Amino acid sequence: MSEAKQFIENLKLMDVKITERLGRDKAILYTIILLKNNNLEALYPEITVACCKLFPLFFSLKGDFHEYPDGRKVRDALWHIIDQKKAWALGNPKSGYAPTKKGLEIYNKEIEPLIKEKIISGKLYSSGSDKEETFIQRCIDTDVFKKFSEGRKDEIKEYEIRYLLRGTRDTKIHILKSNLKKLLEYYNSRTYDDVKIDPKTRKIVLTEQQFSSLGKMLKWIDENFQIFLVNKT
Repeated sequence: MSEAKQFIENLKLMDVKITERLGRDKAILYTIILLKNNNLEALYPEITVACCKLFPLFFSLKGDFHEYPDGRKVRDALWHIIDQKKAWALGNPKSGYAPTKKGLEIYNKEIEPLIKEKIISGKLYSSGSDKEETFIQRCIDTDVFKKFSEGRKDEIKEYEIRYLLRGTRDTKIHILKSNLKKLLEYYNSRTYDDVKIDPKTRKIVLTEQQFSSLGKMLKWIDENFQIFLVNKT
């Protein structure tokens, strides 16, 4: 086994909160620098697999093959950070990629501090803009909600529920259960009129039917928690 393959296979899934706060472009820049800092070439195959291991939310295929990388998403992200508007990296698939001076500045000022930040396990939301009040919009944007609302409950996957509950494949069951409890408590403490308007834009962000479906979905997940998660762990 090559040194690069062994290194990448040992990579651990990045915390979902950090993943979302990084965003796709900073996630791929981090991956390039991670490889370079470990004396490995940041070639396209290595970047593709490493990105999928670290950040499947951005770089994995959808559906039944979610554990495999989506090369198109990786290519798009690479092109985006190489583009002159950002110019965080340079290179090509044959020779490999490296961060630019600007990319290193972004890494040192914005990425590394976030990666090193200690996020308390089991806390449903972090600080800043990631507040509890945003959970409804986050929920209705998930694949779980889309499938549930369309009557396709049989297509809902374990990893999709884990993501909805702010978890990863490695998140402990008791944390997922706690997060579900918090979601249910928050939902049950609100009416449609409380949450239909975005406090910043003052625009309606969801319909009454969506709000009702969300409650039914959370109740359904709670009732089937044992089947989806506990029995598969």
